[in-house]
Amino acid sequence: MRTWIVGLSVLLSSTAALANGAERSLHDLSYIHNGRGESRILFRLGDLSDLGHFVVTSAVLSFPVTGAAEERTLALRIHNVSADWNAGSVDWTSGWTRPGGDFDDDVFARLSLDLSRGSSTASVDVSGLLKETYEAGEAPKGYLITVASRDAEGIATADLSRLTGLATATLTVDYLRVPRSPGDLLAGEDARSRRDGRGEPSVGR
Repeated sequence: MRTWIVGLSVLLSSTAALANGAERSLHDLSYIHNGRGESRILFRLGDLSDLGHFVVTSAVLSFPVTGAAEERTLALRIHNVSADWNAGSVDWTSGWTRPGGDFDDDVFARLSLDLSRGSSTASVDVSGLLKETYEAGEAPKGYLITVASRDAEGIATADLSRLTGLATATLTVDYLRVPRSPGDLLAGEDARSRRDGRGEPSVGR
């Protein structure tokens, strides 16, 4: 079972009102195979902790889809991974409590690719996945892409070749910074007062 590792790029932007933005990279893009012609895809998102406490307003993953036109739809799901894994050695069975990877079955993003369009650009809303981890204050362990079918364990080899564009994927996230507590809110007001030359805030006097 071979594993390929490449890089992805990520763009983060805030709402215009806050005018905050940052760039991150996706990394550890890996493929695990069940030995029966089916695969799942793993990747991680670069650390976002330096953005402070924030809420996601939208998150969209976009990447090119390649291949000849075909009259069918490829249905995929993206899940949050729930166990630690190593990109250099991950495979279908090692390190997991179940073959094919440990992931959250209940929270996922749906991706339906219309293959009749041939080469195109796919976009999928992954807001729920990011909210599930970052807004709960948890460090995400990565993400897993698999086929949305009860008749297969993973993505067929022929379809996997259409997804090589993940190597150049872009994730665009809109977010709002929010205080963690009333104390954080007061600290933020204090900083703004100092910056504006208005002195200390009057709260608590």
